[in-house]
Amino acid sequence: MLFFVLIACRLDLLLGATYIKDMVCIAFILNELISIVENIGLMGVPVPPVITKAIDVLKKNDNKINGG
Repeated sequence: MLFFVLIACRLDLLLGATYIKDMVCIAFILNELISIVENIGLMGVPVPPVITKAIDVLKKNDNKINGG
């Protein structure tokens, strides 16, 4: 993960941008947040249906993109 953030920082410097590093960091944060919510649901803690449906939609989209 740190390698990707480092590459994103270097791309920001090279291109004179300020958003590439931010996008990479936000993607990693969202990925971990989804994982935490999934694990909380597996432990039996009640998760609001809206969050569960959103995660299911993201999984379906990921399966379509990755062919799984």
